[in-house]
Amino acid sequence: MHSPRFRIVLGPDPIARRRTADRLADLTEVRATHLHDAHDSCADACRSVAAAVDAGIAAGRGRVISAPSDTRPQHLFELLGSAAEHTSLIVHVDPALLLVELADERLIDDGEHQGSLIARSSVLVEQIEHADALVVDHRRAPDADALSRLLALLSHLAPDARLVLPRGAHWRDRARSAGSAGAGPGAASSSHRGLAAGAGPRRIPVEPGWVKVLNGDHAPAFADPRVSTLRYTNPVPFHPRRVLALLQGGWSHGDHGAIIRSAGFCRFATRPGVTGFWDQAGGSIGIEPAARDTADGPLSVGQDLAITGFALDAAGLTAALDECALRPDELLAGPELWAKLVDPLPEWQPRA
Repeated sequence: MHSPRFRIVLGPDPIARRRTADRLADLTEVRATHLHDAHDSCADACRSVAAAVDAGIAAGRGRVISAPSDTRPQHLFELLGSAAEHTSLIVHVDPALLLVELADERLIDDGEHQGSLIARSSVLVEQIEHADALVVDHRRAPDADALSRLLALLSHLAPDARLVLPRGAHWRDRARSAGSAGAGPGAASSSHRGLAAGAGPRRIPVEPGWVKVLNGDHAPAFADPRVSTLRYTNPVPFHPRRVLALLQGGWSHGDHGAIIRSAGFCRFATRPGVTGFWDQAGGSIGIEPAARDTADGPLSVGQDLAITGFALDAAGLTAALDECALRPDELLAGPELWAKLVDPLPEWQPRA
């Protein structure tokens, strides 16, 4: 039995989402469904999208759905279940506003559990990182040089995503000069038509750039000398007070470059037996418990972080993070001393 296919259009701008959805609907000869942003939480937004998919399945017809701006892909695919295999995520990107949107620290209700909040920048990064395709409105780029930098950044964040630029020979040629434009993941297309024609099951999971970095297979399709990604590892646990000082100082002040995205896993000397998930997007950063050590599981130690940004000083950033680790005398003193270290980071609350 044929399974209907769904294309979910995401992005901060509702007008751009609607325009992209209508264009794709015309090309694929399916219905476009436009959902509005009036939702109490990210979870509510995801439920509205899932309901639209369910309606399409019941009717036996695929749809293009313009989704609310607060839709979180990870929540959405949990709700979709097996329908996720036939659902593509398409994110509209405005080059003139992307960096401003990535710096948006305003908090919204996540809805995952009571009192959970998430920054708008984090929602946008999650959408980009889980996208099957990124539609880049090149006409909004200040110039070809800025477009080159933007394509490289998107390619570092979402190596699996196809970059789609509406037709325009000058911009297409400039995009190709920014890096490889092959036929694989991350390649560029010059119109919506190629995007609409795509078929086959969704790659599940689409891996964010930071995951690929930690797995050792990060290969962005586009390159720009100003954009880079660094992997930082250190087996020694962090001193939480030093981490906070770095985040409030050189990290946020740009002493080691403009850090756009960092994510991965970390350990703090004051929080034994727990691995933290480090999750930073623009000016917002959260460090939450990810997993507890188990007697029969592999032992997790130290730090493993992926860091993406502009003009990164890899040596300086590595040295700054190394300074956050326990010093040799502190490490040798053992857990009894570690428990007495000052820990100004927010307390980790158990998940409901």
